Amino acid sequence: MAMISLRLGLQHKLLTIIAVAGLLAATVSSLSLNGILGPAFQDIENRNVADQAARAANVLNELGLQLRRGSADYGNWDNAYSYMAERNPAFESANVAPTSVQSLGMHAMLFYTPQGQLAFRRGITDHGLDSPRRAADLDLAIRRSGLLDIVPPGSPASTFVRTPEGLFVVGASPILHTDTTGAPRGYVVMARKVATTPLDEALRTPVSIGETALTGVDNETIHTTVPI
Repeated sequence: MAMISLRLGLQHKLLTIIAVAGLLAATVSSLSLNGILGPAFQDIENRNVADQAARAANVLNELGLQLRRGSADYGNWDNAYSYMAERNPAFESANVAPTSVQSLGMHAMLFYTPQGQLAFRRGITDHGLDSPRRAADLDLAIRRSGLLDIVPPGSPASTFVRTPEGLFVVGASPILHTDTTGAPRGYVVMARKVATTPLDEALRTPVSIGETALTGVDNETIHTTVPI
């Protein structure tokens, strides 16, 4: 009996030693893998974040380009040049009516004097109805942004502004003759609400507009969150 008890005791100790050795080996192996794979996974995640931010910046840069071109088309126009001198209501009815703004794919159009004073503004809802409130909110946001102070002579500029409704991309252009001659008679500003759909498609993931800074958009800073 003593011999059997001794053997059982030795077997128990041996099994305990083997179990402890196995746990130690597993722990060392896990730590080694973490040390090797951890930085690699972090690098992949960092690159994924950078790629998604770059795609978002590309979409927003394209929106800015569209608004610069749109404002320049209206700014370099004899009719607009004459309007800023005469303030003819017929021009407003024919070219800045809600249906006209909607046909351009915009949500607002505003005209300013060379001194930055508002000459006319038109805002429309997402459904194309007249919206004085949207126009007023954008006028305030544009003034706060300082956009009119950075418009180069003879060239358009764009930026992003925020109103209580959300984020808008705005483009501004000096008002000149069609052949781009003449002293500027003010500025025409076009605004379009930034929908999340283009960003969703670019990033292949839902996007929400928030308050986290994302830089790299034409040297401007917009506020957006991009969930990864």
